[in-house]
Amino acid sequence: MQVRALESQKEIVMHAVPATIHPLTLRPIFGHLIRGRQYAVVRSFRDYDDDTHYVGEVWTFLGSRFLPYEDGLSLFVQCDDGDYQIRLKWGEDEQGEIITNLSAYVLEYGLI
Repeated sequence: MQVRALESQKEIVMHAVPATIHPLTLRPIFGHLIRGRQYAVVRSFRDYDDDTHYVGEVWTFLGSRFLPYEDGLSLFVQCDDGDYQIRLKWGEDEQGEIITNLSAYVLEYGLI
C-alpha cells in the first residue's frame, strides 16, 4: 500500500477504548513500535474488545503496558480525536497471532 492510498481515504474511524494515561508511565518500545512515531494499519485486525482496526487507520504510538497475570497487552495510541487503548490478549484463542506478527498488521507510516 502506498501513502497516497491512505491519504485519499475520506475517513477512517478509530474504534478503541479511550485512554487517559500519561505516556511516560508506559514502555516506550514494543516490538517494532517506538513512542512518538506514526503507524498505519496495513492488515485489518480485531482487538480484545472486539473492535476492528481497519486498513488505513493511522495513529501515533504512545507506549505499551503488559499485564502478565492476564496475558494482556495494551497499546496506547494517539489519533486526531484523542488517545486510545488497544487491548490485545496473548493466546491461541485470542490475539496471540496478531501480537506475535504485529509488523504484518501495522507498519511505520512513512515507510509504507
